[in-house]
Amino acid sequence: MDNYNNRCAIMENLIQSSLDAVLVFDEKGRLDLTNDNGKDLLELLDIDPDNCHLTNISSNRHLSGLEDLSESFVKAINLKVNDEERKYNCNYGRVFKEKSYVGCFLIFNDFTCQELLFRKQKYIAEHDEITDFYNKSAFYRYTEELIENHPDIKFDIIYSDIKDFKLINENYGQDVGNEVLLSIAEILKNFPQTNTVIGRLEADHFALCMPDDRLDVDLIKKHSWIQIKKDDYDLVVHNVFGIYQISDKEEIDVPTMCERARMALEHDGLEKKVCFYNEVMKENLIKEQHILKHFAMYIRERKFLVYMQPQYDCKTGNLVGAEALVRLKRKSGISIPYDFVPILEKNGYITEMDYYVWEEACRFLRKCIDNKSEVVPIAVNVSCKDFDKINVNNAFCILTKKYNIPHDLIRLEITESAIASDEKLIRVVKDLRRNGFLVEIDDFGSGYSSLNMLQKISIDVVKLDMNFVREDSNKESGLIILEGIIKLLKSLRMTVIAEGVETKEQLNLLTRLGCDVIQGYYYSRPIPMDEFYDSLK
Repeated sequence: MDNYNNRCAIMENLIQSSLDAVLVFDEKGRLDLTNDNGKDLLELLDIDPDNCHLTNISSNRHLSGLEDLSESFVKAINLKVNDEERKYNCNYGRVFKEKSYVGCFLIFNDFTCQELLFRKQKYIAEHDEITDFYNKSAFYRYTEELIENHPDIKFDIIYSDIKDFKLINENYGQDVGNEVLLSIAEILKNFPQTNTVIGRLEADHFALCMPDDRLDVDLIKKHSWIQIKKDDYDLVVHNVFGIYQISDKEEIDVPTMCERARMALEHDGLEKKVCFYNEVMKENLIKEQHILKHFAMYIRERKFLVYMQPQYDCKTGNLVGAEALVRLKRKSGISIPYDFVPILEKNGYITEMDYYVWEEACRFLRKCIDNKSEVVPIAVNVSCKDFDKINVNNAFCILTKKYNIPHDLIRLEITESAIASDEKLIRVVKDLRRNGFLVEIDDFGSGYSSLNMLQKISIDVVKLDMNFVREDSNKESGLIILEGIIKLLKSLRMTVIAEGVETKEQLNLLTRLGCDVIQGYYYSRPIPMDEFYDSLK
């Protein structure tokens, strides 16, 4: 008897000290034992602890999920009182002694705080902190669920991008950039929200998944230009959209759908404001994926071929240099840069290919020097993305040292637009020139900042944008502008190259205007490196 009493005392102490709400009922369903937390729970349920029956729990209007107490269980239940909802893990057990039912117990573990913390952490993990839209991973997940849960609805993916958003951040600061993002977010909230998922995928890229029958192209076009006015700035923002209409839901995943919508945007969106994905873009995507898949093999097996386009002195016609251009040897034939360079630039592979060409050029110059052939400077293209990915100055110093090449035999060809808009790049160009490399500006005159750039930086060679000749060769104003540019460049002691010269008339005109070097089909197309080497012997 003493042992039994001791066990009862221990059990009662355990119940009283428990952090959970514990309710013990006898075989007739009457409350036999509870603790302070249990009394607090009963008070919330408007139940008198001194007159409590199991049915008061199972039928209580504040509880849900405890209607059936015929079997033991462990499950989560809700308690709602005065619009406050609490979460409990409920453990219900029926107790038998020698197969006879002797009572039951209910243990309520309040996990409301943990649930709230979990929800908060989940929200933070799934949402963009600036716009409160879903982030990329959450957008992909919830879009997939939306499509799977509504198999009878045809959905569209709408991809949105702010043109020149990087310049807004650079010129006005990140706070203004965030204001622009919030303005775009408010616009997207005006789209139909039923069965719709919205996300900010990255930077200024947004995506929506919405039913096709709710798609309003006129509404989208209306928001392609927006004005943002504040006390200290007034911005007009160009927002462009690409749309992928989902047809084979089960065949591709959501990231690929978004990629197709983005592809439509990049293909025509900048001109049309809104552009739909089509089969031509699909073929381009297949080509892109093929090139990226085999890129490492192209480098390893030297499938990238370096061609040389000779450059000639305007007055004498003598060979004075060449530009290294790249081709891709494939089973289908030789591909020109237009077919693969934009793909490599977009996907971050351009620097590896550029480095390959740079090294081929250095190797070629070494071969010419060793074999005592004629040696002329070689111009190589340097993408603006190269400056972001590697130390271009160090790369050329390493290559020229490896092949023992004089620095002035390598000309680095950089587009005017890249240098004009990047102060960091201007500093790198200055370092390159200090190390003896010749820097050449491509497409000079194609932008609005050409003369301003000449104030910021000294360069060695300028390659003219030949639109002056092609479009305005018979117009007096075009000739005056071209002649003025050439005179200015010559007064600054820069070598002037005209690229794309195709006729005798163009050659004579450029010679008369004072151009130094000619490059183009009039003299030679780009030719394989071996063929160019033979011409130097």
